[in-house]
Amino acid sequence: MLADMVEGVVVANGLHAPDADRARAALWESVASALVVDDSAAMPPQRRVA
Repeated sequence: MLADMVEGVVVANGLHAPDADRARAALWESVASALVVDDSAAMPPQRRVA
């Protein structure tokens, strides 16, 4: 969904390369720190054996 929003900004402003590339890079950089990575799906839960 975030990618669609970034592309929407590019399209809505009628940007074309190289301006579109710069805008995409700036938008992704501005939201990168807010992205949350869920590693729990990648690693199976650990089981304890008594």
